Formats: sequence, C-alpha cells, structure tokens
Amino acid sequence: MPLSLFEGAVGGIGLFLLGMRLLSDGIRSVADDRVKNAFRRITSNRYLSLLFGTLMALAVSSGSAAVIFTIGLLNGGILSLYQAICVLSGVLLGASLSLHLQVIPYSLISGPLILCGVLLKFFSRKRRRANIGNLMLGVGLLLLGLSLLEGTYDPIDNHPLYDVKNGIFYSSTFMATLFGSIVSFLVQSEQSTISIISSLEIIRPIDASISFAMTCGGVMGMAVMGGLASVGGKFTARRIAMLLMLVTLVTSLPLLIFAQAGSTLSHIIASFISGDDRISVLSWGFTISGSITALVLFATGGPASRF
Repeated sequence: MPLSLFEGAVGGIGLFLLGMRLLSDGIRSVADDRVKNAFRRITSNRYLSLLFGTLMALAVSSGSAAVIFTIGLLNGGILSLYQAICVLSGVLLGASLSLHLQVIPYSLISGPLILCGVLLKFFSRKRRRANIGNLMLGVGLLLLGLSLLEGTYDPIDNHPLYDVKNGIFYSSTFMATLFGSIVSFLVQSEQSTISIISSLEIIRPIDASISFAMTCGGVMGMAVMGGLASVGGKFTARRIAMLLMLVTLVTSLPLLIFAQAGSTLSHIIASFISGDDRISVLSWGFTISGSITALVLFATGGPASRF
C-alpha cells in the first residue's frame, strides 16, 4: 500500500477511536434527567424511535456514524434496549434513503463541531458547557476520522484492495458480499461505497448479480462498525451490536441466493424513478437490502429485547 494511503488509514482510525471515546464520555457527562426525559419523549414509542433513527442517519449522511451514535446513547443510559433496536432500524432505513436525497456531507460538519467543542471545553467557565464541548469535540473528531478513511479508499484504479489474489472478490456472490462489507467498513459512507463499486464496473466486467451482492455487503459493513463501537461499553450495547450483525447476516443470505432477481428489481425501480444509470441501479440495490434488513430488525425488536 502506498505511504499516503497507509497514513490516511492509520490517522483516520486513530481519530475515529479518540472521537468515539470522547463521545461516550461526553454523553455520560451531559446525560442528566432533562436530557433523558427529552429523549424519552422523542422515542416514546417504536415508530417515533424508527423516525428518530431515520432522521439521524439522514442528518449525518452516514449510516455507520448514526450506528455509533446510537450505541453511544445506549452506553450513556439515554436509550433503553428496546428503543435502541428501533432506532437502529431507522438508521438502516435512513442510510438507504440518504443515497437518493441531497444531504450535507458529514465532512463539512466535522470542522465546525471541533472548533465549537474546543472553545467550549477549554474556555468555558461552567462545567456543563465544558462537558457539552467535550461531547461536540468527540463527535467532530469521529466524523473527521471517518472523512480521512473515506478519502483513503476513494475509487482510484490502482488501490491494492481491489486486486487481492487476482480479483478473488469478484468470483462469487459470497466473496462479493465480503468485499462490499470490507469497503463499507473502511470508507464509512454509503455514497463512497456505491462510487467504488461503480468504478469497478467500469474497470472490469462484473456481473449484475455480483454488483448487487456488493451492495448487500455494504449494509453488513455498517453492522460491523456497530460491533466495534460497542467494545468497552456496556454488556447490553455489545448484545445489541451482536443482534444487528446477526439480523444483517441472516437477511443477506436469501438476498444472495436471489441476487440476480434483486439486480433485476434494482434496474426496474431505477428506470422508473431515477434513471437507469449505473449509480442509480447500485443505489437502489443498497436501498432494497437496507430496507429489508431494517424491517426485519424492527419486527424482531420486541422479542429480541425481552430475550
């Protein structure tokens, strides 16, 4: 791997881990009764929790970042176990919809958050404002780390990840799903994941079912990030992250079996709604996979939380 790519990857991971730690500490420090009551009203039932997760994913324009925030809210005692499952369902749905809506990239939000966080943390005389600054600084560093990771794995023709073992990732739908999950986990952006898959279709001939399997893997990458975010947190947060990964995996298996049908459906929807171009077809493939996973997680939220 070229040195610039290595530096971007290492720096992005370092900022991400630091931001995740500051985010968790900040949530715990500002989570008083007023904040908890506000979140109780916002997520008072399963449908409001679903809507909250959807809007959060759209606001930050990254499903992975929204998953991390949800795990942080669960670790901070703001969300209950059942609320977190419903919010994560909304996050999966919002991440799918963000591909078709014009939203503000999280890379533009990280800078102002870091500046405001530093000013509040180091120059505020009130402890509560300093804690809020610590929270904002954590969110900003986390998003900045995600931006660095995204830039490291931009769709460039000669990235070493794209030619591992002479293109083994393009040999079957299973390997294509693994490739999609790796890319999604590394770039942390649905738009960038779709751009990378689209660029690969230009560079080499890839069957439509293989491309659809890659988009299914993109949803799994978000779930794996939830597992990483739960490390060092509460036991319930780790259980929720495991549930998210399990539901994503179980949902993806039948989609892989019918990958050709899924690809055809993506073409049909894209041709009717947004145009039959490469990006639109891949985006609708991601939307189909993410929406089905969100519905399955939402439907199993009650029994899973009781178990």
